[in-house]
Amino acid sequence: GQFLIEHRSVLEAQCRQIVAERGRLEAGLDAIGGVERFPSAANFVLARLPNAQRAFEALKARKILVRNLHGHHALLGECLRFSVGTADENSALLAALAAVADAAGAPLQITPTLRERAFGTFEGQTFAEIEAKWPDHALRWRRRDPSFGPPGGETLQDFYARSVQAVHALASQHEGQAVAMVAHGGVLDCLYRAATGQALDAPRTWSMANAGINRLLRAGDVLTLVGWADVGHLDNEPSLDELDEGVR
Repeated sequence: GQFLIEHRSVLEAQCRQIVAERGRLEAGLDAIGGVERFPSAANFVLARLPNAQRAFEALKARKILVRNLHGHHALLGECLRFSVGTADENSALLAALAAVADAAGAPLQITPTLRERAFGTFEGQTFAEIEAKWPDHALRWRRRDPSFGPPGGETLQDFYARSVQAVHALASQHEGQAVAMVAHGGVLDCLYRAATGQALDAPRTWSMANAGINRLLRAGDVLTLVGWADVGHLDNEPSLDELDEGVR
């Protein structure tokens, strides 16, 4: 008791530091998709992850030890307990958790506004069938007329606006973070044009590699092209394309 009284100021300073770091740790956990964090007034934070065991093993491989409470009680299913450490320790933990988000089983987020262009009556038809049934419409489509939309479908202008706005909305929700998106070629074409200033009716002269990785940087409301059509991860194996099989 006497020791605590004599060193009260030191202990109070440590408490303030723990509270501040706990808040930073909580904010960091909240920013990771799929993590459900529980309120804490202690020197640790409890959170539920999609797959606690996989996340635990991934962190352990990075020499970061946390408490795996999965299986200890029915209410603690898929839960890990994170001790509030120093600023450096907490930063390392958050960085590692972000890096192993896939290992933690972070859920896939479906974004309807990133869907492919709606082609109306063109859908389900081959190129040859479209040419035969609607030659005038097919000509406007092939010429990339921005104001043209197949009956029941989207105009190229509307499709472009939707795709670009969807990416800006996602980026705004994840400021300062890297976001991995999977989209069809039409959406990617719109993003390339937005990042390079290419007109909607300009012929496509750039590659649209199937299963390729494309990198964009967003600063404010501006998209910048960083890398395009990177297929190095495929180890020189050609990607499959359904058009090669004549599939509609």
